[in-house]
Amino acid sequence: MLPISDQLKNQDASSGILLVNSQRQISGLTPSFLKIWNVPEFIIRSLSDRLALQFVAEQFDNPQVFLKNITEIYKQTQLECHEKVQLRDGRTIERYSKPLWADGEYAGRLWICKLN
Repeated sequence: MLPISDQLKNQDASSGILLVNSQRQISGLTPSFLKIWNVPEFIIRSLSDRLALQFVAEQFDNPQVFLKNITEIYKQTQLECHEKVQLRDGRTIERYSKPLWADGEYAGRLWICKLN
């Protein structure tokens, strides 16, 4: 797993950061991300973004709507988005995502999440 750059780590310690490569594998994350979403270690060790999303989706009132929204974000590789989402347990999470590029090619996606 790739380390998160110090620049991203130090922006806000309460923000959870996730990096997903172009093959939809988890390539980096912060401990805050795990804490916000309560993702079990075995899921993270699998490096499967899809498995992690299935787990996270169950924290929403309508998991299928959440998964459809995330699928659309991944399809639009140019898309940068910023929104607030409400979880089943009443927590609100501010979510920001943008594409990552390397040598002019799509390399994956950055997700930053923060509890409100």
